[in-house]
This record gives sequence, structure tokens and C-alpha cells, in this order.
Amino acid sequence: MRHVALSALLLLFALAALPAGARAAEPTPPRGAAPRAGVPTVDLARHRGDVVVLEFMATWCGACKSAIPTVNGWHERYGSRGLRIISVSKEDADLLERFKSEAGLTSELEQDEDGALADRFGVRALPTFIVFDRDLGEVGRVVGAGPDLARVEATFKRLLDDAGPSDPGSPSFEATAAAGAAR
Repeated sequence: MRHVALSALLLLFALAALPAGARAAEPTPPRGAAPRAGVPTVDLARHRGDVVVLEFMATWCGACKSAIPTVNGWHERYGSRGLRIISVSKEDADLLERFKSEAGLTSELEQDEDGALADRFGVRALPTFIVFDRDLGEVGRVVGAGPDLARVEATFKRLLDDAGPSDPGSPSFEATAAAGAAR
């Protein structure tokens, strides 16, 4: 009992020593929200033959919101060439419908109602961008937004152009993404 009390006291001191902003966490998105007609659940198979970018995101995620202009630009520039961008969230369908309209998101927005797709692809942080070739084979991923999004674009452009693999002398998409995630 004495060890438990001492452990609890040490935990309180550790929490008190954190800066005020470090204790404030983003709300956790709800899991298992029921799908609605306006926000479909994810079915990757219907996109076979297209180059697909899955963006795992949330309405409360600041980095996800900052990526919207880039994602919209991709949709506008490359959609006619066979690029499908699917933004995916575990959040409530009504919330997602409002967010898409208010944020001006032009890509598809689909619901991962029980988080199974995020679990399947090992998504642990938001946003996570995963690029798939026309046979739905994963080509690479980036965790986060900002400058690493240029690597996502270069990868799917190469797939759209049906070009071969990247220059062997350049860092791989996966290696760059892993380095970005480690930051």
C-alpha cells in the first residue's frame, strides 16, 4: 500500500512539472459510429485500376486541416488522370458531412466506422497518407503533413505516368517517410 501511495505521489509531481500545454490533449475520435448515406464506408476494391491515396485524418487534427489545400490541389490537378484521394475518419458521419462542407474538402470522405481499416494498415498517428498503385499494392506512406507531402505527390505522379521506380540514387519514399515519422 505504501508503494502505491508513493507511486501516485510521484506521478502527481511529474504531471505538475509538465508545461500547461503538455497536459491538454486533443479529444479522441469516437469509434464505431454508425455509417450514413452521405458518408460511405471504405471499399478499396472499387478503386482497383486507379492510383489511390488514403489519407487517415480527423476533424479535430490541426495537421490534417493544414493539409486540405494540398489534398484539394491534388484532387483538382490529378483526378482526371486516375488519382483517387480518399480521406478516411473514424468520426461520426454527421460530423464528417459538416466538416467536408465547412472545410471545403473536395476529395472523397469516407468513414472507417469501426477503425478496422486504420488497424489493418497500422495507422497510429494522424494524418497518415498511404499511396497505392493501380493493383492496390501499397507503395509508401507519410505520417504528418508539411514538406513530406511533396514525396507523396512525387510517388503518385510516377504511378500516374506509369514510369518505372525512382532513381536508385535517391532516398526511397519509405525511408524518407520513416525519417519524418521519427522526428
